[in-house]
Parts: sequence; structure tokens; C-alpha cells
Amino acid sequence: MIRAIFFDIDGTLLDSATGKVPPSTLACLRALQRKGVRLWVATGRFPAMTTFLRDIFPFDGVITLNGQLATDKDGQVLHRMAHEPENIRALVELVRQDPEPFPCLIIEEEQCFSLRESPVIQEHFAWAGLPAPEAYHLSRLEEHPVLQFLAYITPQEYGRLAPLRHIEITGSGHSIADIIPLGGGKEVGIAAVAQRFGWKREEIMVFGDGPNDAKMLAWAGAGVAMGNIVKVAEDTGAMVLKDGLPQMLPYGQINLVKEITAQMPDYGATIDGWINMNYNFLGLDLTSNPSTGFTNFHLEWACIGLILIPVLAGLSQFALSFVTMKQNPQQESAAARSTRSMMYMMPLFSVYIAFIMPAALGIYWIAQSVISL
Repeated sequence: MIRAIFFDIDGTLLDSATGKVPPSTLACLRALQRKGVRLWVATGRFPAMTTFLRDIFPFDGVITLNGQLATDKDGQVLHRMAHEPENIRALVELVRQDPEPFPCLIIEEEQCFSLRESPVIQEHFAWAGLPAPEAYHLSRLEEHPVLQFLAYITPQEYGRLAPLRHIEITGSGHSIADIIPLGGGKEVGIAAVAQRFGWKREEIMVFGDGPNDAKMLAWAGAGVAMGNIVKVAEDTGAMVLKDGLPQMLPYGQINLVKEITAQMPDYGATIDGWINMNYNFLGLDLTSNPSTGFTNFHLEWACIGLILIPVLAGLSQFALSFVTMKQNPQQESAAARSTRSMMYMMPLFSVYIAFIMPAALGIYWIAQSVISL
């Protein structure tokens, strides 16, 4: 039985296009919370960049800084892991001596500071609606441990951090490297919270979408990778929501209900407003996009059948149009020529749409055409 669920923010809770939590996701969160499931956030963001969540949903707690800091909804610190002071001193010296110093952000538990003023850091904070950070001074280090620092560099530049020891480079895949202490990570923060509340590993479910989620997906009893982390899911053995929950709003809630009811039948089957449907048809998952059959092709019916659905949808629509024209012949005219061109174009368009939408749509079109014949 799942007792707690941890969600990443960017690309998981937040719609990548709008930057907001979709209504379908909020509905699922409320239903889970009513049934007593503990809902937490696990993000690489620093605390000041997560306060907006308080106005959206009452989460039970937040794990920030890629697992280095965990606080409950009342602000009580449940877990904290900091860099070794010698490492931060080495970092300051590294940036000072670099002829082309990279932008770097120092993150303490409550405040952030920049090692060197940079437009990219100012833009980062402006995007989050926060004032630009002040300059960092080493005199703070003894009383204010550094939990994480950000290096605004590309993966090809990670070698610039080679002089530093006992660090781990993670992040969400952008041109920002999240540097945490060696042995840290989201899974470490989640494990600390689980120990505090007496949750077993198999009672924890996590949702994530980026490289910094890979270890927590592998660690949790149930790890669900969103659509843009298929490679990470393959490497960790996590389940995959192939369509992505927030990106596909019309059926995102269907996927969430499907995965949660699969892991939590005692809860999901009794949540008001949830319909626990069987999405399998002839051994095919109708919530999957047939286009994934090409990207993850293998000689099995589950894959070949998905690819056939759009093809059959197009052929059945073409057959319906052909029979309709034969039964209702028209004299040669501009309208007749237009109708003939549509007889070919519309099935092709249907094939394309059926490839990029859930397989259920293609099955619907096939059934509609066959019945109309």
C-alpha cells in the first residue's frame, strides 16, 4: 500500500507550456489527500523558489536542493545535508583564480548569494520573481553551512570543477549544474523523511522527469517517470507515463488515475469521482501513443498492434469515403473533384492524428467507419 507520494515540480507538477499545475492534476492531488495519502514535493529548486506552491496546494512538506533540505508543512527541518567547508573555500578560490570565471550561486538554508555578479544569475532570479542575490563572503561559512551551489556551465564544462572533492553533479538537464555533497540526492532526503514517519520503502511512490530524478525513481517502491525521461526510466527500471501527465491535459488525469490505482487499489477504487477503467484492448494499452511504437520498437504484439491502429484507422476511413462516393455518384465538377481529393487527404490526416494521440482515438475511428459501412 502506498502511504506517501513525492512529486518533482518542473515538468511533472507544472505544465511545461504554461508553468502552472493543471486542474486535472490538482483534482487527483485533492482526492489522494482526502484518502490520507501524504503528498510531498521533491525538487532541485531552492526553498525561495517553492513558496508559490503554498497558494496552489497544501502539500505535507517539501524536499528542496535535490534532497539536501527537507521541511514539513510547518517549516520544521527533518533533514539537512551540507557541503564540507573546505570544499566551499576551494570553490571560492577556484572562481577567483579562473581567468574566465563561471557564474556561481551559493545556496544556504535560507539565503542565496552569488560569487560573482552575472546577468545569467539575475535572469534566473527575475524568472522566479525574486530579487538578485548579493555577493557571497566566506565569513558566513562557519555559521551558515552551504547546502548546494549552482555552476552555470554546460555538461561539456564540468571538467572545470575537477579540483573540487566530495561533490556530486546533478541537475535537470539545462545549462545549470546543481552541485551537492557526495552521498546526497533526492532519494536520500526522501529516505530521511520516510524514516521520520515510519514509512517503508515499498510504501513510497515518486514522480519525476529529469536526470536529477533518476536515483529517486530507482530507489522508491514505485517510480513513475514522465514522458520526457524515457531513457532514464529504461536505465532505472521505472514505469513510464509515455504521454506525460501535465503536457497532455485532455487525458493527463486518466494516466495519473491509471498508475495510482495500479499501485493503490485499496485507495484508488474508492475515491469519489475516479473511474477505474480497463484501458487494455486485445493486449494493447489504449492510453499509449502509437508513435512510441517507432521510438521503442520491438517485435511484440503490444508494439506492432499500436502501430497498426493508425494505419487501420486511415484505411477504414478511406473505405468508407470510397463506398459513399460509389453509392452517391456526382457529375464532373469542381465540387466533385474537391470531394475526391478529400477522399485521399482526410484518411492521411487521420493517420497522422491517430499516431500522436492515444490509441483509443484510432480504435474509435475504426469502429465508427466499420459501423457506418
